[in-house]
Amino acid sequence: YISVWRDYPFSAYFTNSLIVSLTTVVVVVIASTLAAYGLSRFRVRGSSMIEMLILATQMIPIIVLVIPMFRIVRNLGLYDTRTGLVLSYSAVTLPFCIWTLKGFAESIPKEIDLAAMIDGCTKFQAFRLVVLPLMAPGIVATVVFAFLESWNLYLIPFVLTYSTKSIPLTVGIAGLVNEHKIDWGQIMAASTIGALPTLIVFLFFEKYLVANLTAGAIKQ
Repeated sequence: YISVWRDYPFSAYFTNSLIVSLTTVVVVVIASTLAAYGLSRFRVRGSSMIEMLILATQMIPIIVLVIPMFRIVRNLGLYDTRTGLVLSYSAVTLPFCIWTLKGFAESIPKEIDLAAMIDGCTKFQAFRLVVLPLMAPGIVATVVFAFLESWNLYLIPFVLTYSTKSIPLTVGIAGLVNEHKIDWGQIMAASTIGALPTLIVFLFFEKYLVANLTAGAIKQ
């Protein structure tokens, strides 16, 4: 464990993963919450097609998206940056989160929005003060999924990064295997450290996840 931190820029890799994953969670939760609420409440021409396109993106393997993503990020001048990783991670994670939260938003009766607006709320205030707290179970699940997905991605950062300032933990651990040696002790130590944040996130949100899963088990 000591040699991993001493002989490699492991702290930089860990910091990069933490910053990119947390930023991705914030971006994905905000965007997916607003998108899910809009799709569940406002029916406009083509909304069904938009929903199907969002779902269809989950059928495309990440390996197919890597080269187009690389060209887009490079043209934007974001190659080998944390910002480029955040945008790429968000693009991959967002469709599933939108679809998940849309189901939670549709389970909330629209009459609640109308009651809030009758009491003087605007549409946004009704969403922020009334609907958003009721979507908490879905938001918690989205936070967990977005963090785990961002933390564990390998192929995208492998293509979009090359320097220590932006390489995340997954690519850094894979770099311990080279043509000169394979130090299994260091690899296992690095993997154990890399697994700790995911365990912490799950343990922290476990009670909320269990409570939310069982909240609707009994109907009155």
